[in-house]
Amino acid sequence: MRSCARFRPALLVLAILGLLAASATAETNSSGSAPDGRTGAPGEGLCTDCHGSSAGNGSFDLLGVPTLYQAGETYSITVRLQDPGQQRWGFELTVIDGDSDAAGTIAVTDAVNTQLSDNAGTNPDYVKHTSTGTYNGTPDGPVTWQFDWTAPDPAVGEVTFYAAGNAANGNGSTSGDFIYTTSKSLTEGEIAVPLFGDTGLLILLTLLIGGGMWVLIRRSPATA
Repeated sequence: MRSCARFRPALLVLAILGLLAASATAETNSSGSAPDGRTGAPGEGLCTDCHGSSAGNGSFDLLGVPTLYQAGETYSITVRLQDPGQQRWGFELTVIDGDSDAAGTIAVTDAVNTQLSDNAGTNPDYVKHTSTGTYNGTPDGPVTWQFDWTAPDPAVGEVTFYAAGNAANGNGSTSGDFIYTTSKSLTEGEIAVPLFGDTGLLILLTLLIGGGMWVLIRRSPATA
């Protein structure tokens, strides 16, 4: 009996350490320092590795992603997440090409709510929320995060945005959170050339006016 009593404090210490570790993990993720590679891209994991499993009754969208991209052009992208009953939020996003290499450049435009894991070489980069960017205490949503994406130059064919969103209940643990995923693929496109530029319109207008005057002159009665 004494030997069993001797081990009880040790077991209690281990249990406390386990709870502290779980709490630290939840707090780390809410601070935006969750590990890279949780977007649902090929070969990657998801936020479900640390949080809830299935999606709730909300929605997760990427706005501003063009159907076609022009090499070197910059696009403003918005991530939007909402879920009734939830009150803390997070996301992670990457853009890759067909070889799972980083495609284009991600630039932070709102350093208060977003941060960037800018990885070396062709390794994918990841934009994600900050601690302030979890919008803690904001019920239901929608909440949004913005950043800029500059298309690769030269173009690399089809590229894909992969993103995961976490609609959390803010209870400080990993339970009760709903995970959403989305992706959007786009290809390079040709720049549409206007039928008439400014110079062309001026020439066309001049020709129309000149043609109209010529018709009037031809129809006017001859002078004596």
